[in-house]
Amino acid sequence: MTTYVWRNTKNHGWVVWSSFHFNVSQVVLEPIGLNNATPYMYIPPEPGIPGVVTFGLKSRDNGLVRHERSNLRKPTPTDRTEPSPRGDGATHYFEWHNSFAIIMEGQTSEQKAKDFSLGYQRYAEEYCNYAG
Repeated sequence: MTTYVWRNTKNHGWVVWSSFHFNVSQVVLEPIGLNNATPYMYIPPEPGIPGVVTFGLKSRDNGLVRHERSNLRKPTPTDRTEPSPRGDGATHYFEWHNSFAIIMEGQTSEQKAKDFSLGYQRYAEEYCNYAG
């Protein structure tokens, strides 16, 4: 699975701000909701503010997941980095994490969060073979 967040920056226009790339069979949804009862946190929309859903994910066996970030962002101080081939290595870099979050903005109902969670888990169970 690959995720992308694009951001329209003042001086550079639209850039890939953040991208995770991982094998679904190696990454599980992690309980982060109220009382760790769900693998997501849902914040309903308010006037002028879109709804937001945050999903927690964790790599099995503490493996590492590749996170590509724009050079316009400071690296996480504790992570090693490596240039990404995007922009000939001058515009993006890689970090690696064993847990991370995916944020979806504009969610209009908690049902969408439930559907994504169930769909992700079902896909991983039916189509991905975990070898470990």
